[in-house]
Amino acid sequence: MNGEIQLQFLAIAIFYLREDRRREKHLLAGYESVTPLPLLEPQELELLIANRNLVLLNYLFETTNADEIALVPGYLDKTQRRLKHFFETGEFALLQ
Repeated sequence: MNGEIQLQFLAIAIFYLREDRRREKHLLAGYESVTPLPLLEPQELELLIANRNLVLLNYLFETTNADEIALVPGYLDKTQRRLKHFFETGEFALLQ
């Protein structure tokens, strides 16, 4: 698997762990125990983690499921807060 794909998979996993940095570090250590981490700059990883939020928001905009459509306003608001934080700090956080 090439490094770009590995990095994307790691970013997706980290997105879901972002509220617990200890678990995030364990994920990276476990990954590295099997194969070297892909070469990356910290800001690249943060951008890919933020991108996961945008992919999920895009999914909600495209869905036809009424329950998921109802989630759009709240998720859009969370996304705006999260991206504002990301642009101000360079770090993505799962702000509620």
